[in-house]
Order: sequence, then C-alpha cells, then structure tokens
Amino acid sequence: MSVKTITGTAILKDGTPAIGTKVMLTTNTGKPLIGTGTGGANVDIDGKWSMKIPTISGTENRWIKANDITTGAFWNQKLDSNVSNYPIDFKHARGVQQLNEMVVVAKSSETECKEKGGHWNAVTKTCEFRSATKPEPNLNLNQNQTLKREIGGREIGFG
Repeated sequence: MSVKTITGTAILKDGTPAIGTKVMLTTNTGKPLIGTGTGGANVDIDGKWSMKIPTISGTENRWIKANDITTGAFWNQKLDSNVSNYPIDFKHARGVQQLNEMVVVAKSSETECKEKGGHWNAVTKTCEFRSATKPEPNLNLNQNQTLKREIGGREIGFG
C-alpha cells in the first residue's frame, strides 16, 4: 500500500498556533477512520502538523478534522487527491461557542394558554378562547320589593 504525506498549519482565532490540536482522518460524518494506519497528528509548537495516509484511488470520502482544544470548535475539510497541504484556521471554525451566560425559559403549552387568557383543554391538548358574552344583568329588589333591572345605567321597574 502506498502512502501520501499531508501537511498543514493550524492557527487559533487570535492568530496564535493551535498547539496540541489533534488532526484526524475521518469519514464525512466525523467518525475517525480505523485501519488507515494513522492515529492522526498533533499540532506542534510552531503550529505545524504532518500525517501519512494511505493513497486510495477513486473517490474515497475522506476528511480531515481538527478540534480546538480550548473552545471545542471544529474545522473540517474534504480530502482532495491533488492537494497535500491543508491549512487549518479556527477563525472559520464551526461548533461550540463560549457564552458568558445563558438563560433558558421553558413553559408548557398549558401555561402559555392560561397566560394569554385562554382555557386549556387537557383532552384535545388545545387552547380555547371563550367568546365575549354580555354579562348577566344585575337583578335587585328595592325597598318596595319591586324588581328593578339595570340596563345601560338606567333603572326600569317591574312590579
């Protein structure tokens, strides 16, 4: 089996060498390729790395993947049979992002429904809003035991 040497440099977002970063040969899903004769490479103090990989004819789906050990961000690139140098620049990495603070608020559908003034139907798992109906008129008995009804702010007597 013939081998090919691939090389590169690796720099962090601030432009310094990504010392200690592991560079791996992987599949397109990021799973390390086993049995390729390589355990990967580590970036040295100057930010350089080198790895011997088996040459495979055809369109083998192989990738190079590197993880920034300080932030967890990752970089990957598909291998090209005509390329032997792969510079790794974590300025354009994807993945983990460091946050100072994060607040997660979760509310159930029932809670959200009630906050909006609805009625939660547990059977159908839906929020129902009742239509606005006119309130029942106030019925009162006055001193003369006459039934009076308030309608629109006026009193109308019933006897």
